[in-house]
Amino acid sequence: EKVRTLSAPEGTGSILCCALSPHGSRTALALGGEEAAACVVDLRVGGAGGDASSSSASSASSVAHSLRAGLGCFHADDAVTSVTWHPTREHVLLCAHGRVVTAWDVRHLPSETAGSADSAAAAVAGMSLAAGAAPRGRVHLYAFNNDEVNSVCVDRKGRRMCAADDGGEIVVVDVGDETSVGGALVKTLKNGHENIAAGAAFRDHKPNDVVSGGLDCAVCKWDQSRATPVATWRVGELAAASDAESGSSLGGGDDDDAAAGDDAAGGDDAANATLGDGGGSGETIGTAKKLASGGVAGAVSRTATAPIDRIKTIMQAGRLPSSGIAPSAPAVSASAASSPQSTPRVTLASAARAVWREGGWAAFWRGNAANVAKVVPETATKYVAFDALKSALASDPGNATVLERFAAGGMAGAAAQTVVYPLEIVKTRVALTAGGNISMATVIAGVLRAEGAKGLFKGLTPSLVGIFPYAGIDLMANSVLKDALAAKYAEVVWFHSNRGCSET
Repeated sequence: EKVRTLSAPEGTGSILCCALSPHGSRTALALGGEEAAACVVDLRVGGAGGDASSSSASSASSVAHSLRAGLGCFHADDAVTSVTWHPTREHVLLCAHGRVVTAWDVRHLPSETAGSADSAAAAVAGMSLAAGAAPRGRVHLYAFNNDEVNSVCVDRKGRRMCAADDGGEIVVVDVGDETSVGGALVKTLKNGHENIAAGAAFRDHKPNDVVSGGLDCAVCKWDQSRATPVATWRVGELAAASDAESGSSLGGGDDDDAAAGDDAAGGDDAANATLGDGGGSGETIGTAKKLASGGVAGAVSRTATAPIDRIKTIMQAGRLPSSGIAPSAPAVSASAASSPQSTPRVTLASAARAVWREGGWAAFWRGNAANVAKVVPETATKYVAFDALKSALASDPGNATVLERFAAGGMAGAAAQTVVYPLEIVKTRVALTAGGNISMATVIAGVLRAEGAKGLFKGLTPSLVGIFPYAGIDLMANSVLKDALAAKYAEVVWFHSNRGCSET
């Protein structure tokens, strides 16, 4: 198989970057040069191989489109450091030059063989570039970086672009959709690299994640909703750990070498776990903080509303608290069932008076321990299940639809409700019991003795029917709003999507 060699077309300078179009027959090759120039080469034109002169002539004849300072495309001092094709708009090419990124429609660029009228129009556009006039073929100009741009990348859906610059920052920009090229700043990612950020790219199946590399030998993983990296790996440290492991394995019998090898292997394991989707100190710590904050918030909110919750439980049961462990449902005779007047109606006032007579203010918080005990497992189950189910149900895990998020949220809520339902039974039984301090263990033992394990799940089915739409709407709306806020505001504060569950 012959290899074709392309020389830089005249006026391009040294080739700094290239990008093959992902569209059609994949024969359009974009090149960026040091002398403020870029071009699109048609790989179907010209021969293969040959000497330098024939290769240069072949390259010149295969140039389909040119972008040069002389045509008004770039400033004369700006090298074209990065080029990339828009993944959903076949004819749009993005070029990084100086501190900006420009999007061009290659169908409307002046050709090298264009007539004099086109050449004159291009010259006028070039003369007026400094005055803000758009050159022919330019679709949009993104001027959000504060230093020279080194790399540009567009996510696979063509919605967002990231540009890494000499200041160590990565700018994320909303570039529209399949039909338009917008230009709204989403987030400036910073405080990750100590100097030049050489490159940045989106993760294919997690487009909210950006990975960047810099001349400080650091690789950073970013979440677009946060301005600082969620994880950072120092290549030098990883290489040193790897070298230490290799050296220890070659040493063989020395105990110190073996220990060093174990330590190095542990370091590599930790590094590999961090590089994975689910591991890493950055993400693990973040998850722990979310669960802790959600648990504390849920415990505080449940404790604050415990008096209302107990009165609500009494009114739902339709009877005032009784001594001893409350049964699963009040015993109602056939005659009582046919005579509504035989049982006094429980009102808000009567329930409150009964609770007060039972033990003063403290009686209003009876059963709150079980209520609070539900918070952490309920929050943890809902959070983990929602993320896992959203990834499993979504056709595109990185961009789940509203319906997919609703379904994942409903199932996650049902899973969480099932896990904590025995505690819900305990809370209800304690709330309907008057006098004394009955522990959760005593209630559970009484239920198991009287009704068996199924007694701890009595009424679960209607509870799941109610929780599915509630949790589905709750988690779906929270997830959608979080993404919308992150896209709308450049400095949006981290919007906590996994709150402590406070529903009853």
